[in-house]
Amino acid sequence: IKVEPPGGSPARNIGPFYRGVPDPERSLFWFFTNLNKRGITLNLETPDGRGIFKRLVKSAQFVIESHPPGYMASLGLGYPDLEKIDPAIIMTSITPFGQTGPCAHYKATDLVIMAMGGLLRGLGDPDRPPVRISQPQAYFLGGIHGAVGSLMAHHHRQSTGEGQHVDVSCQDAVV
Repeated sequence: IKVEPPGGSPARNIGPFYRGVPDPERSLFWFFTNLNKRGITLNLETPDGRGIFKRLVKSAQFVIESHPPGYMASLGLGYPDLEKIDPAIIMTSITPFGQTGPCAHYKATDLVIMAMGGLLRGLGDPDRPPVRISQPQAYFLGGIHGAVGSLMAHHHRQSTGEGQHVDVSCQDAVV
């Protein structure tokens, strides 16, 4: 279940758009990255929104989140909080630079993550600045690593019954 904030996900505004008409309901990027997902709008910053989210966690096997490090914990929705609701829950956090470390709280665009991960060095011509790949590759790579890490945690859960917090750095995924 895709949880969107009030007003919808900012990803709804990423083009290209169906028939070239910019509209949050016509984003082809949104359609591609959210195909076959059910959705709900929740304001996690309200008690009601957090309560609904916690009820959803009771029936979930995975929680995948991409908020800045510490945001979910500040709402009482961090892994230790969710683990109390369901000890077998797997929470996967996907951020530009991971949950800890010197760059953990840095904000970054896809271009910055690609550069810091070293991939831009090989793109373009040697006598010109690096070029960017058209879609957000660093975040796609982070998503792939998040999926693999979640499946590894699921395999562990099948043997032990224990959940885990999977921490994914998109920069590490690019490397």
